[in-house]
Amino acid sequence: MKAEIKHPLGDAERLSGAAVDPKTAVADYVRILRSASSSLQYRYRRKALVSLGIFEAWMKQRHGQDAGVEVNEELFEQLRSDLESGQVRTRARNNGHSRRYRRAVISQLNSIVALHNAAYGTHEALLRPLVDGRCRRRFRYYGALTATTRKALAWFELRGARAGTKSRRLMSVATRCAAISDAFVMLRRLELRGLEQVTVSMADGMMASGDPDDPQYRRTVRMMNSVRGLYRACVEEGLLDNNPLEHVAHNTFRGHQRRNFVPPEGVDKLLDLSTVDFEDECQVTDRLVTLLYLDTAVRRNELAALSLDEVVGSKSEYALQLPPEKQKGSGKAPATIPIIYPATQTLLAHYLKTRLRKGRGPERLFLDRKGRPASGVALSRAVSREAERLDLWCYHKVNGKHKRPSPHDLRRTFATANIRPLGLCLEAHEVAARLRDSVATMHAHYVLNNPLISGLRAQEYRRRASVEVDSQKAMECVEVLDRFGVDAGLLEPIRAEIRKLASPSTKAEEANEVGRDAQLREWIPEDDALSMIADEWPAAPGGRQLRNYLRGQDALKRAGRKGKLHYDASVVRGLLTDYYPLGALKDNPNVDNSKLKRAATEPGVIAIGRMRLVKKEVAWNLLSGRNGADKNRSHLQTCKTEPLKPAKQSCDRSKKCS
Repeated sequence: MKAEIKHPLGDAERLSGAAVDPKTAVADYVRILRSASSSLQYRYRRKALVSLGIFEAWMKQRHGQDAGVEVNEELFEQLRSDLESGQVRTRARNNGHSRRYRRAVISQLNSIVALHNAAYGTHEALLRPLVDGRCRRRFRYYGALTATTRKALAWFELRGARAGTKSRRLMSVATRCAAISDAFVMLRRLELRGLEQVTVSMADGMMASGDPDDPQYRRTVRMMNSVRGLYRACVEEGLLDNNPLEHVAHNTFRGHQRRNFVPPEGVDKLLDLSTVDFEDECQVTDRLVTLLYLDTAVRRNELAALSLDEVVGSKSEYALQLPPEKQKGSGKAPATIPIIYPATQTLLAHYLKTRLRKGRGPERLFLDRKGRPASGVALSRAVSREAERLDLWCYHKVNGKHKRPSPHDLRRTFATANIRPLGLCLEAHEVAARLRDSVATMHAHYVLNNPLISGLRAQEYRRRASVEVDSQKAMECVEVLDRFGVDAGLLEPIRAEIRKLASPSTKAEEANEVGRDAQLREWIPEDDALSMIADEWPAAPGGRQLRNYLRGQDALKRAGRKGKLHYDASVVRGLLTDYYPLGALKDNPNVDNSKLKRAATEPGVIAIGRMRLVKKEVAWNLLSGRNGADKNRSHLQTCKTEPLKPAKQSCDRSKKCS
């Protein structure tokens, strides 16, 4: 997803200039702001007009009604100071320094700034838009730094390149902005005014703790790793002389990472629509936003960027269409994410019906409470409100206490609660395709380190351990009956049944039981599975690599201690139905090699040893990239393997295909 830098550091010099023509009188400026309030909803327009009245009275008191005044961010700093000190009367109670009063003051200032920016572009008297208080403080600190540091930071914010890229590919906007914010924090801690003043000894002093269990130490190391990239880019450009953070090791502290999620009981609360008041539009919107994050596993800003036209389907089969420019990262393929849960389908149908009844308005799918396109922050607040209303908490503790779920926690919840054998019983590659991530990441975080799967395994282990204890007690009871005088002909079958339950199964019994397990899965011998693969694909993966992959998918089972291997039939058929070897397309003249290499790095690609498997739809798109696409498509409809073979090979099963 392409992000924008709304207020670059290079614009800091503009703060000293006037935002309004100095010849404009105070009364005329207030009249312009009042005319801009008509674009707001009623409840917010009323609040903005109250703030505008306070601003007008303050301006008349200080500058007069007809006098021209230089309007800029410094003027609003003076107004804020007078409001907090109580020199200007407001309608907010408890004038003073209480938190509630300070928030009311900030809200009033933001209303006036919003009116100015809404009127900018429609009146010639307004020379530039105003920035909010947070951006103003950022610019003020930037202006206090040395000239060398200001030049380096302004260049890095716009042109900071990644390491080791010959094409000078830029870092993402989020990475560059985070590195600059971390540089500000580092300079404040060191009480310095320039990046060139930082030394190696100062950096070592910040990491003096050296204890990975200390959260403050982990935050410091991550911060300095971020600033190290800034130093490296500026040194390569010649804007800074040296990199004092070059020796800082890149440590992700993987052993301390915990991927938080909502427990299954919290998911049940979200899917229960009996707790939703369909007459309350805010409550419906908050629940729908929360369910969409859980159901589709999209990222926070990806959902915020969706428009009404990108929700496709009917009442019971809705899906979200994510174009490449609205996804995180670059070079992503368009994604269609079907909605699974019926509760999400019901709420989305109700929301769209209500939204379209009032008129389309802005094209975004979700709007904030002021009727403007909702940002990612606004949707996060909706999730927080719904989590607090339903009393939802995350599974893992953060700094010793549980926290409310965020949109990204709900994204992890889908993968954690629905991977096999949980929830929807999705395979790792199916979860990877929905989250648009790699299969290796899904297997590492949601199979091997899944606390819900660990809990199921523990229950099974306890059940196995309890069998031995119960069998001993049962045999003791049989002996008591024997001493009591019960007929031995009645007790002997009971003893045999107890021994059968307590002892391990024989090889013959295990061979008979290999066709089914506790989850009622179908198992097929290894030879049959390899024969199916050889019939369907022109090339088969190595036996050891295939077994390693299936073992990671929990799709491999042996009949007895030294019996033959068996494969999960559903996993094998899923691979053969949906995927195709990418290497079989190399010698085909209809395939572009550059697209072939790019397809090998896309999310959802399955790696079995050196073999790469892609979706058959992707293979068809690669084949249709050059001339002869219609001809290949006709073969694709009649034969599964022939159109994907190299051009030199011929189909030996033409009769079967026809």
